[in-house]
Amino acid sequence: MMKILVVDDEVPIRRTIRMILSRMKFTQIREASDGLSAWREIDTYMPDLVIADVKMPGMDGLELLSKIRETGNDLIYIVLSGFDYFEYAQKSINLGAFSYLLKPIDDDVLTKKLIAAESLFKMKMHLLNHEIKMKPRLSDPGILRRHILTDIVNGTQASSKQTDATLKELDFPVPFGKCFVVMVMLETPIVHAGTSSEGYYNIILDKIESLVFSAFQYEKYGIYPFNLDAGTGFVFRCQTSCMETDLNFSKIVEVFKDTLQKIDVSVSVGISKTVMGIDQLSVAYISAKNAITQKFANPNEHVFLSNDTKMSMNAMIIDFSIEQKILSSFEKNDKNAAQMIISELFVRHVKSASADFESTKRLNYQIVILLFKVLNHLKVPPEMILGEELVFFENLNSKRDFDSMLAYLLENTCTCIEAAHAPRRKANDNILDKVSAYIQKNAMNAISLESISAYLHISPEYFSRAFKKESGENFIDYITRIKMEKAKWILAEQKMTVAEVSLLVGYNSVKHFTKIFKKHTNHTPGYYSKKNLVR
Repeated sequence: MMKILVVDDEVPIRRTIRMILSRMKFTQIREASDGLSAWREIDTYMPDLVIADVKMPGMDGLELLSKIRETGNDLIYIVLSGFDYFEYAQKSINLGAFSYLLKPIDDDVLTKKLIAAESLFKMKMHLLNHEIKMKPRLSDPGILRRHILTDIVNGTQASSKQTDATLKELDFPVPFGKCFVVMVMLETPIVHAGTSSEGYYNIILDKIESLVFSAFQYEKYGIYPFNLDAGTGFVFRCQTSCMETDLNFSKIVEVFKDTLQKIDVSVSVGISKTVMGIDQLSVAYISAKNAITQKFANPNEHVFLSNDTKMSMNAMIIDFSIEQKILSSFEKNDKNAAQMIISELFVRHVKSASADFESTKRLNYQIVILLFKVLNHLKVPPEMILGEELVFFENLNSKRDFDSMLAYLLENTCTCIEAAHAPRRKANDNILDKVSAYIQKNAMNAISLESISAYLHISPEYFSRAFKKESGENFIDYITRIKMEKAKWILAEQKMTVAEVSLLVGYNSVKHFTKIFKKHTNHTPGYYSKKNLVR
């Protein structure tokens, strides 16, 4: 069971989070009121998940996260903030936070994040248990060879005289010579009817290794497998007779493409640049990882060769001239021109050597800021159109490839231009009147935050805040209260059964309806039905 630490200087917030956690059947929960006490709890309690506020006395949530990461602790960390400051979100992401959520806390959003966090925790436990199970077998020379090679490739085993001696004992060639790394990564979780996931996973990895050895058995390579978290890796050592001209990487790529067609799961292959000696394997490993990041720009490809180009730390910079072009297209109501500018930015980025996921996030950040800046310049509240800045940014980054991201941006750019030229009015003018009219019109239908936001043409986040500001209560509470009042009136005035009334106000479960009704009226539905019958 996952151990959880909730950190917030506000007691009501901690109480709300604990209630949600308890509802989800989490039992190992502790609390801390500030960063300093949380740091002490982490040292003694050793939680698997920390949910912490940004602004706290003593040590704030980001300082706490930074300190945790400095110790090498990779616990799951969810950041809470009452401020929609984008720099907080950026710093959280850079420090490896699992998620960044805005206050007031939305029960459904937090629940979804907790489900995802629990899945990540279970995966980490699975990998740890697998490693523990492997340890008793390390007396096997083949397994020990794979284990030490895995450590060297990951950079956790530094070269030393003791390591060199062990390598000799395990029959690694000395000197090792020219080599390169190949990573074969599973793209989707392994699921197979009739076989346990772990069992089928191992069958697939064994099949991949067998196919690779078979495909290259007549080539001038020595092949040494090593472990990966979600796949398998190989070190290809060029034999003594292997000349530089024999390293035909185009042929290697084609062999892997043919080999992958013989397995029934989807994988991605990254092939590194060549390095000299076993000490450089960690460099080759990073090169292979960078090669696989090309998958993001080429989702239909599966085998990727390192281009030996250092990955850029910066995405394309959107300068002042681009800002002016976008602003001009918005002012002229020219959707095609604005979409063309966004498309050109993405196309140029995809063709660059730095087109990996991280650099694309940095480009996305600039585009999000640009759209919000232009809308503000035109006196159109961007939250009305795009929702919260951070939420829009996360939605954009959740797309699986470049094409999906670009389509999402082009669609929203068009929406922004339409909003910029719509009649100027505040979205929350007479919002209660509009909500009331909507409810009367849709009394027989399910009413949700999303459906009424769509009706008002504003984002759910903006509507939720505006509604609470004007009415003084949450929208969901308001809808529930209205439904219960309507149900009470029907029960008292119409000859209908409780089950019929329950369905009429949108509740399929009579038991659930009765529970909610009693909470709001202090009476059961039957009480009002009896009054009707008496009359």
